[in-house]
Amino acid sequence: MAKYSTSITFSKDNLTDDLTTRKIEYKYSVMSGNKLWTTTYNNIINNNELNESFNELTRDNNNNIFEKVGKSKNKNCWNIKEFCNSIENKKYKNDYNRYNFNDLLFNNINDGYTIMDFSDDSINKIIRDNDAILIKNI
Repeated sequence: MAKYSTSITFSKDNLTDDLTTRKIEYKYSVMSGNKLWTTTYNNIINNNELNESFNELTRDNNNNIFEKVGKSKNKNCWNIKEFCNSIENKKYKNDYNRYNFNDLLFNNINDGYTIMDFSDDSINKIIRDNDAILIKNI
């Protein structure tokens, strides 16, 4: 049986008077035998821009490590680099919608969580086992 780990973190910081930063971080890892698959996605919104990044990492049975790193600013195309054993193999741009992590996030939130819409300034309340997290304007 494969071992796996999933985490989603929501944070909001106001460390200066004029800049509030909202961040969503998603991490997913699967290990089966000697094989490893892992995905990390970051979505950072502040007063000026949206920055997104992802990192997909795979290790095969021969301990080769394949990595794909992507960055996008303000929902423009993804700038992607691919590596094999830390050596860059490819560098290219891809359509923003090709790597859309929204469905992935919502599916993982729904997997074990019940989402209730309270229709108060589009606040969604996520409830699981009497623990509550408020998510506002994501």
